[in-house]
Amino acid sequence: MRLRAVVIILRKDGFFHTGEAIIHRSYDNFTGFPHKQVPAVRRFNGWGVALVLRTSQVDADFGAQTLFLEEQHLRVIEEAFHKSDELTHDLLGHGWNGVRPFWKLEDFM
Repeated sequence: MRLRAVVIILRKDGFFHTGEAIIHRSYDNFTGFPHKQVPAVRRFNGWGVALVLRTSQVDADFGAQTLFLEEQHLRVIEEAFHKSDELTHDLLGHGWNGVRPFWKLEDFM
């Protein structure tokens, strides 16, 4: 697999709003998804980080879908997570607990 893009996608009211996806970083001129929205399994509202991939020769060679990440990719993904947390906080109007908790000082005032 090759990393095409790191995108931040809105999940709201039971749908991924792919037409509103923020392309945080494109590696091969990825310009967006063909569908404007897609049903989501989870019903929570928020922004999430997705990796857009494409197949490569290594997948055929290894006999399995394989993604080699570079350190710079990890930094970009981490930046996207921070941005999605900020966007989710703005959307919800508050912080949250969970696997990746996020709170701002203003949430406690």
